[in-house]
Amino acid sequence: MELFDEDLMKNEKTDNKKVTTIIMVIIIFLIIMMLLVIGAMAYINLTTLKVTLNGQESTVIKNMIKIDEKNPQNVYVPIKKISSLLGYDYYTGDYTMKSEEPNQCYVECENEVAMFTLSSKTIYKTLKDDNNNYEYFTISSDDKDAVISLDGEMYTTIDGIEKAFNVQWDYNLENKTMDIYTLPNLVNYYSQRLLKSGTETISEDFNNQKAVLEGMLIVEKKSNSNTTVGVIDVSTGQPILETKYEGIEYLEHTKDFLITSENKKGIISSNRRTLVKLQYDDIELMDYENKLYLVKNGNNYGVIDFNGKNVISTDYSEIGIDNGKFKENNIKSKYVIAGSLIPVKSGERWGFFNVKGNQVTDFKYDSIGYVTSNNKANSGFSLLLVPDYDAIVVGQNEKYTVMFTDGKEAMPMACDSIYMSIYGGETTYLFEYDSNVYSVTEQLDRMGYGKNTNTISNSNQQEENNEQANNENAEENNVQENNENVEENNQQNNEQQNNEQQNNEQQNNEE
Repeated sequence: MELFDEDLMKNEKTDNKKVTTIIMVIIIFLIIMMLLVIGAMAYINLTTLKVTLNGQESTVIKNMIKIDEKNPQNVYVPIKKISSLLGYDYYTGDYTMKSEEPNQCYVECENEVAMFTLSSKTIYKTLKDDNNNYEYFTISSDDKDAVISLDGEMYTTIDGIEKAFNVQWDYNLENKTMDIYTLPNLVNYYSQRLLKSGTETISEDFNNQKAVLEGMLIVEKKSNSNTTVGVIDVSTGQPILETKYEGIEYLEHTKDFLITSENKKGIISSNRRTLVKLQYDDIELMDYENKLYLVKNGNNYGVIDFNGKNVISTDYSEIGIDNGKFKENNIKSKYVIAGSLIPVKSGERWGFFNVKGNQVTDFKYDSIGYVTSNNKANSGFSLLLVPDYDAIVVGQNEKYTVMFTDGKEAMPMACDSIYMSIYGGETTYLFEYDSNVYSVTEQLDRMGYGKNTNTISNSNQQEENNEQANNENAEENNVQENNENVEENNQQNNEQQNNEQQNNEQQNNEE
């Protein structure tokens, strides 16, 4: 009996060891599995993109973007889907004409509008209170289209989103992170972090607030009844421009500052270099590509370059046209027409300079462009530029013609009107002469002017000259022949009158 009990106890001990071993194996297995799961999760977190918007993770933005698998640095973002997330409204078509063109779209916030065109690297922006003054921005895209179509929607690059929506979009490819910050969020963050309580405030001007996207803040300081303005560095809190100026306006294109002191304006760079001295009553960015500013002193206007050098002297009563009159003509710049000509007014007459400051025409035109009248039937739309030919409409004494960028007029100044017609989505350019309507482009083609060449071929020119000479000779011969006929008739009449007079005298003598 005792032997049986001893064997039973040995078996129980052996079973307990087996159970303990199995439990230990299971525990070790579970620990290994947990470590593998933790490792896998860590690996996934390291290799999976993380997107945040104003500090909050956004799976919505993460799921909508498209990343180029071959080149992950290329990222495309759907313009429509992201608009509402960044505080903008989205619309299809062109902003100026309020069209529904599927290859165009625009976004707008309370202060600004940005316009996109499919297969383009350029976006146009305008402040809503800026009287149709458009600025254009080139989107960087590694030599690829910056605005593309994917799945029936318009997409653009991160750079396009930053420029159009005024956001900061930091993409760290190595860490797989995208951190997006909107302009209001950045302004609020730095105002709480940097500004001295009660003494400084961030400029409320929308355009000035964009400086924060380049790491700068335009701040205002009130002392008694005076307000002075300066610029500080957001990373250090130290002044870039001391808070001592009457006014500062941020120039988004150049990242410089238009300053006002003692009622005079000049331009200072972010590294405190004086680019334009304080000597003008007003300064306005005129054309970024050609690096031109419009300047004003008193009632006179001129043009300077980005270094302050005179391009057109400050002697003229007006520079630039009202491009709001030519909305259907899609004129974006009021200062530079056809990419090279600047309309300048002296007294009551207009002339043209080129962007280099050379005078192209005399001051002889009453008007630039033809503005249609609502009370004239079938008058079409106002016209300034025939784009495919770079032909500009000019007028004198209520007659019109088109002029090229070299100052040459294509036709005599004899047209009663030159306008554009839009029908069935097709635009045509027409002119009226002697109560008849003709096509501008057909006439230019017939005369030998090619699209965007501004010149006429030598053979066509010779033919035209020969034809003109022949017409002049024929006209001269006709005039001479008519004069000879008139003289001969007069001579015959005189002879007949003399014969009648002689017969009358003879008859009287006989009686």
